[in-house]
Amino acid sequence: MITQHEQIINKIAQDKIAQLPENENKKTIISLLWIFKVTDTERRNTECKNGCGHFWHEFE
Repeated sequence: MITQHEQIINKIAQDKIAQLPENENKKTIISLLWIFKVTDTERRNTECKNGCGHFWHEFE
């Protein structure tokens, strides 16, 4: 469960991303996707290694 403090930090981060110049959008999206890939791979190798119900792990 996300705490109120974490929600505030997330909102600040989202606001900062939204304020970036348009020419930074591509780099921002690539960076966020890379972070998602790394964290999802770690989750697959730990929490999900014996199977899980995440629909996004069912794609081949």
